[in-house]
Amino acid sequence: MLYQCIVETNLNLNLDYLPSTQANNPPQLKDTQKAKSEDSMPDFSWLLMDPTASYADCVRDFVLECKLLGNPTSKDWILTKEYVIDGIRRFFLVEKGYGKGCETGAMAGFIKDMDFDSILNEVNSYILKHEPSIPLLAMPTNGWQTQGVSYLAHSFQRTFVPLDFFLQHFWIDMRDCQYQTSPEAERKSIESDSSLFEETRKRGKKKSIKGGSTQQRHKPSQLELPLENSDGPIAAQIKNQEVDL
Repeated sequence: MLYQCIVETNLNLNLDYLPSTQANNPPQLKDTQKAKSEDSMPDFSWLLMDPTASYADCVRDFVLECKLLGNPTSKDWILTKEYVIDGIRRFFLVEKGYGKGCETGAMAGFIKDMDFDSILNEVNSYILKHEPSIPLLAMPTNGWQTQGVSYLAHSFQRTFVPLDFFLQHFWIDMRDCQYQTSPEAERKSIESDSSLFEETRKRGKKKSIKGGSTQQRHKPSQLELPLENSDGPIAAQIKNQEVDL
């Protein structure tokens, strides 16, 4: 969905800055041999040329890393911890090398549950524990944006160029979102539902004719369909229908 938004933005603004998705970090012109960081694969990366810079510094690799934020999904997968260890630190550790050659980078945190303050406190506690040289994040100056995007940022020094790095954080409140599909996707979904319903009906007829005893053939079973939250025309058509099994 985020990639689709990026494409739409480029079309609307007549731009051609589409990112690579989950692609390896590129080689750096200053490197004399392959670096370990070239094995890393950021979620989104934009290679930008700076014609005003020297040859060795003319490429900017802007990276956007995406993470879920909220309550742990299991005892071994703590989202706020992963945000730091496999998110923020990837812009800090030389072997990961996110944003190498670029002065800034960004992270998108998709908040699925949990309140803002608790998330911030947990993220800061893991920063303090795993990389205390990185400054903690502060609450946004304009406050938390419920059902919106909250902006946070911090600067820190790292051991690869550029040494001074500025990391931006965009925390998107997804807790009460309802997703809408495009008209084309809705049309395909309806066509798919129609085909599925027709195939199910035909199979039900065949089984009622060929299989089981006379008593079984004339005793249809109710097929429960997960349509409690569906409001589309196909859902209305097949909801509460009996299908011969």
